[in-house]
Amino acid sequence: MLSYVITSKFCDAIPFYRQSKMFSRIDVDISRATMCNWLIGVYESMDLFFQVLKETLKSGEFIRMDETPVQVLHEDNRPPGSKSYMWVAIGYPSRGKTLVLYEYHLSRSGQVPMEFLDGFKGYLQTDGYAAYNSPAAKYGLVHVGCFAHARREFHKAYDTKNKNSRA
Repeated sequence: MLSYVITSKFCDAIPFYRQSKMFSRIDVDISRATMCNWLIGVYESMDLFFQVLKETLKSGEFIRMDETPVQVLHEDNRPPGSKSYMWVAIGYPSRGKTLVLYEYHLSRSGQVPMEFLDGFKGYLQTDGYAAYNSPAAKYGLVHVGCFAHARREFHKAYDTKNKNSRA
């Protein structure tokens, strides 16, 4: 049941309130709060698994990282609408197999990549956000850029009003 509920939420994009309605159609009363508590319990019991996942990711020679803002409603001691961040790391530690790890953090602080990248040696590809510079320098990483972000700057230069300028 836990696997079904979690897979439905994260793989099939079915929020807990919709799953609750689906269960009610077959006379099964499971509230979204109950499913949320199940998810929290599963997450808390998998701490060791996530540590192994992170170490496996860092055993490869290439990691891409990025962070994106997310809004979480009703967080303890935070006003609604507060920005939080989902940090994602993608690596290829084993025979080209992709490994993706998402970590939720309250901020976009440079401390997040500093702690995450501790122990990693290799290439770090990012979008140019300055928070990655310190861990790259401290841990001796080869910090490489992202072609999509580089292209964006050329595109901006090309789109200027002065078409006689050189992009």
